[in-house]
Amino acid sequence: MANLGQSSGGSVIDDRVDTVDLTRLFIPSAGLPSDTGCTWSGNMVFAYQTESWFLDLKATCAEKEYVLKGNMPWTDSPGVDAQTQYDLTLTLPSTGATSDDALFATADANSDLFAAADGITAQIIMKESKHVTIDIDGVLTETPSQVDASGQFVGTNVPVEVVRSLATLFGLLSSNLFGA
Repeated sequence: MANLGQSSGGSVIDDRVDTVDLTRLFIPSAGLPSDTGCTWSGNMVFAYQTESWFLDLKATCAEKEYVLKGNMPWTDSPGVDAQTQYDLTLTLPSTGATSDDALFATADANSDLFAAADGITAQIIMKESKHVTIDIDGVLTETPSQVDASGQFVGTNVPVEVVRSLATLFGLLSSNLFGA
C-alpha cells in the first residue's frame, strides 16, 4: 500500500485518526428531580480518510444501559460559505436484527429504511472563521481557529435524559469533536 500514490508525492490512503476514549465519564443530571445523570463509556474515532466520526458508546442511566453505535460525517453545508455540519446518526441495537443485513430487512420495499430506527440523531451546524494552517501528523491542514456550533439532538424511543446527557457530553468535548 505504501507504493500507491508515490508518483503523485502523497499517499492514496490517509491513515490519520483522532480518538476520544470514554471510561465511565459521569454527566450529572440537568437538575430535574427524575434525572439522575448518565455514565458514558466507549470510543469515538475521527477518520481523516472519510472525514467522519465513528462512535461506539454505552450510556448507563438510572441503572439501565443504552448501547449506541453510528457515525457523524463532516460535510460542507450546502450553499453556505464558511459553514460545515455534522450529521449524527446513532442507533440502538435491534432486538430482531442478528446481522448487519437484518438491519435493512423490511416487509415494505418502499419504506424508509431508517425511519423506524431507534436512537439519537442530530445536525450540528458550525460557522467557521479565522482559518489557520496546522501540521497534523506531517500533513498541512487548514482548519478554523474559531467555530460557533449549534444543533439539535432528537431521540427516537430513547429517554430524554439520555439524549440530554449526550448533548451535554458533546458540549464538553466540543474542542475535540468540532475543532478550534
